[in-house]
Amino acid sequence: MTETACVELGEDDLSCPDIAYVEEELGLENVTSITEYPQRPYLIDGKRYVAPTECCYDHEETYTDCGGSHGFGRPLVIEGAAAIAEVVEGDRGWWRERKRTLYASGLPAVERAAIARRWRKRALLEHAAVGSFARFSLELLGLGAPLDLVRGAQRASLEEIAHASACFELAFALDGLRAGPGPLPVAGAVASVPSAADVARRLVHEGCVEETLGAAELLAAAGRERDPFVRRLLLRLGRDESRHAAFGWQALAWLVGQDAAARDAATDALSIAERSVAASAPSALEAWRAIVRPVAETVLS
Repeated sequence: MTETACVELGEDDLSCPDIAYVEEELGLENVTSITEYPQRPYLIDGKRYVAPTECCYDHEETYTDCGGSHGFGRPLVIEGAAAIAEVVEGDRGWWRERKRTLYASGLPAVERAAIARRWRKRALLEHAAVGSFARFSLELLGLGAPLDLVRGAQRASLEEIAHASACFELAFALDGLRAGPGPLPVAGAVASVPSAADVARRLVHEGCVEETLGAAELLAAAGRERDPFVRRLLLRLGRDESRHAAFGWQALAWLVGQDAAARDAATDALSIAERSVAASAPSALEAWRAIVRPVAETVLS
């Protein structure tokens, strides 16, 4: 469905934000055209120019959720589907009220609300990642994993809590909505007796592939971001997710070294993931070839 989103420009804005920026910051999908109007004159060194007062972006809205997107946190997959909470109004301690001056603060309320919704989507996926690492901690304990892996899973879970909180806080700064995550649907999340093969298969998807590609996307987004505060947040998320990805590969190396069935399961899961990535965005495939494939070959060698 083709929709249009418009941004009003301030006196100091002399051109429309580019497509990459509005797709990232306003949460638009597949922007196809930009319309500038009406024109206002301004002078530079005595020369007369014109600048737009409003920029409108036609875009194709698919209304898909972000459950399978990279760059928004480690998924909690239960019976083949990503589990995620819903946003509920009320103060549950997931954000702190702070006054921030953001690049988007001067946008119309409707545009700020759109950006805030996008950050809450990110927050919910970071919130789900807390559950993913909690389950992984139990699985590691059940498999008799060494201390450094159990401690790494616990540390990563705490970092995901901080990520979710930071995203909810940014959303509040944009639209003032006091909201946080509701209950996370965790029924069926933990098997009674985890097998190394099942844990390895899930780890490839949740911890190795998703975290690696997600970190690459976050760091790329930080490079495009114009708002200093948001850029710092994206860099923080990207660096943390890079560590989480490295931890995932470390844990996978331990699993495949302990159990031949786990090695076979990891190999199969990586083949499935590569086919899926090949059919997705070109940037994800580039990250796979540059990062995921060589690391996977080292771990499974």
